[in-house]
Amino acid sequence: MTQAASLTALGTFALLWWAQVAVPGPNFVRITNAALSSSRRAAMSTAAGVASGNAFWCLVALTGAAVFQQRPGLRLMITACGAAYFAWLGLQMLWRALTARPAETAPDTRASTHRTFWQGLASAGLNPQALVYFTAAIMGGFQDISPSLGMALILIVLAVTLAWYELLTRLLDSAAARNAFRRLRPLLEGVFGALLLAGAVKLTLSLVKT
Repeated sequence: MTQAASLTALGTFALLWWAQVAVPGPNFVRITNAALSSSRRAAMSTAAGVASGNAFWCLVALTGAAVFQQRPGLRLMITACGAAYFAWLGLQMLWRALTARPAETAPDTRASTHRTFWQGLASAGLNPQALVYFTAAIMGGFQDISPSLGMALILIVLAVTLAWYELLTRLLDSAAARNAFRRLRPLLEGVFGALLLAGAVKLTLSLVKT
């Protein structure tokens, strides 16, 4: 590929990945909930974990997903763990939505950034559908992948993910947004829980189709 073609392909990859990140899903739910129920710092720590998990799947796609081709059972195991993880999170949120009391709606400012990072990493790392996306995007957009181009793709994944959630968490980091969340928390956590369960169902259906 010429340099101009490579830059065009990288720009297209970045736009498509932004569209993928912006669509509400399990990662979106985790980060949004952290921003509203805890703090922007906790939300961005979660986002850093999500970005790292996505970068991992991009790296796997760049290497040709050889491990998954040689061991198809590994992908099935990760997918099953991801479905169980999202179902567990969704049920937790639905339970909190059904049993919430006014005294429990205050933001939890004690969330550890270390813990929230690992929660974000688990959310992205246990969703191998990102591998399918990156494999299709890379194979469809690039004729050959040099080490420098591969590094650029990984950096784009990290930068776009963090930039989008930086913008989102700044929009949510206001007294008005937090007060609205405190009033509507049971409803919103019910919606978030339903979205996580939908993510679990989606992963489970991908197991059935395999």
